[in-house]
Amino acid sequence: MTDQERASQDHRRALQESEAIANISRVLNQDLELEVIFGHVVREVIGIIKQAYRAVIHLYDEKNQRLHAVALSEKFNGETETKTLIHVRVSPNNEFDFGGLEEDDLRFAHLRAGHGVAGLVIDSGSSMIVENAHGDKRFIQTGSLERLYSIVVTPIVSGERRLGTLSVLGDRPKLFT
Repeated sequence: MTDQERASQDHRRALQESEAIANISRVLNQDLELEVIFGHVVREVIGIIKQAYRAVIHLYDEKNQRLHAVALSEKFNGETETKTLIHVRVSPNNEFDFGGLEEDDLRFAHLRAGHGVAGLVIDSGSSMIVENAHGDKRFIQTGSLERLYSIVVTPIVSGERRLGTLSVLGDRPKLFT
């Protein structure tokens, strides 16, 4: 690839990223529910990161030291499907209220602070990359590893407060840098 082709590719990517940020900003400026915002964010993330096949937002339940998956966007055969996994309310003191979760939701909230990649990220407050989930002891297997190889997880924070994580999954080893 020539320098001019690389510069053109970088320019196209920067435009895509700017467009995604503008789309997310439009959603944030509307009076929408959290589920709509979270769904929009995960959909934009896998739109920007072409090599990714799934993006997930987990919110942090400080009281119980758990991470709950709230939104997921996934690519199947060129189509993107976005789902709200659980509904979360915000309490009067601006904390996530997980009190309305069903027993099944709590039972399936297997990610805990300090455990798994997302749990380690919520503890450290720093992003983490897994080059190959197969055999990586930090990764907690929750489903098939058929497609999953690379993972990047970044914390979602507000000031010093840990709100959750954003995970992006890829189907090739060493996909994320």
